[in-house]
Amino acid sequence: MDTIDKLGELAFASRLKRLSERMLNDVNQIYDYHGFDFKSTWFPIVQLLDEIYPNMIGITEIARE
Repeated sequence: MDTIDKLGELAFASRLKRLSERMLNDVNQIYDYHGFDFKSTWFPIVQLLDEIYPNMIGITEIARE
């Protein structure tokens, strides 16, 4: 039993953080497997930019110019 298990409810936030880190790592592995150069931590920013500026030109389009 690790230290966090011994602390019980007091360590709930720490457990959630560990779970979140594992999930983000798994998502990053999926992106890597499919050849995407993208980190899961970037998603909220990209989503926000898409909502604020839905018709903006993307990096790929800029590179083609």
